[in-house]
Parts: sequence; C-alpha cells; structure tokens
Amino acid sequence: MKEEKTAISKNWPGAFGVYKTSKEAIMLNISSILVLIAISIVASIILNIIFGNDNFSGIASFLLAPFFTVVMYYSVFKKKIESGQIVDKTSPYYVQLLFLSILIYLSLVFSLLLFIIPFFFVMPRLVLAPYYLVHKNLSAMDAFKMSWEKSQPHQGKVWGIIGATIVMALPALTIIGIPFAIYFVFMYSAAVAILFKFVSGTK
Repeated sequence: MKEEKTAISKNWPGAFGVYKTSKEAIMLNISSILVLIAISIVASIILNIIFGNDNFSGIASFLLAPFFTVVMYYSVFKKKIESGQIVDKTSPYYVQLLFLSILIYLSLVFSLLLFIIPFFFVMPRLVLAPYYLVHKNLSAMDAFKMSWEKSQPHQGKVWGIIGATIVMALPALTIIGIPFAIYFVFMYSAAVAILFKFVSGTK
C-alpha cells in the first residue's frame, strides 16, 4: 500500500487526543464497518439458535476479526474500502491473521495463569501485531515478534487508550447515557490502528 505523510506519525497527541483522528478514520469507511457489525450480529444469533449456547457466538467474532483489522488498517491510512471489496482485500492475510489471533490468545491465557501480573506486560505488547501482519504481509509468528519488539516503549500509550475507552464507556452506567457511550466508543475504535501508524513511523 502506498504510504503517505501524517502529522500523527511525529507527535503522539495522547489517548484522548486521537479521538478526532479515530472518528475521521471510522467515518471514511463507516458503511463497510457497519456491514461487518451487522454480519457479526446475525451470525452470532444464528449460531446461538443452532447450538443453543452463547459460547458459540464467539466463533463468529473470531472468524470476522481479520476483516475488521483490514478495514481499520485501510481507514487510518485514509484508503476507502467498499463493503464489496472487504473479502478481496482481506483474503491475502486471512489465514495468517487467524493463526495470529490464536497465538495471541494462548499467550494471554498463559500470562494469566502466571498469577495475572505478567498479563499486564504481555497484552500491550501484542495489540499491534495484526496491523504489522497486514502492513508488511508477515507470517503470524513474525508479526507476533515484531509487535513484541516495536511496542515495548509504547506500552503506556496502549494503557492510555484502554483507559480512555473505559472513560468513554462510563455514561453507559446510566440508561440515558448508553447511546452516548456506544457512539463515543465506536468512534474511538480505530485508536489502536492509529497507534500502530505512529509506532511504525509510517510517513
């Protein structure tokens, strides 16, 4: 993909400071994102009906996660991706992204088994791995290693994004605030992809 200059690559504006950039990225491909969300909801409902167990609905999220990753990647690089292009654009990375998801899941579970504390050091170093995989067309293991290496100095930024997300979700504690919480969290959902763009130093 053609790389382009971006001010955010030079200065990280802080967790709350990237909200505007995240919103712009989401709005660029809003139709594609909403299509994926709709498919995810419908697939989860169907699986729940078939198997009669909510646990199987997670399968839909797992299988659709690579599509969300690619759409977010395109969005932060200001590239339009129509809903009809999602499968075509994701297919070169799909299998490796699934393998990567399994690797990350196993790593996080293992870190939790080590008395929880290691989890807080492992998780922020792996969240950028899917974007490295797409950006450089890496294997799952290579993307895992690259994220582990490159994100080490930026763990605080990851926790900042998590903290900002929690704050934006707080209005959901009141019934009237639920729509606002959904809106703010949704518009902020490209924040991690934006952090990847910053960490990777893409111009």
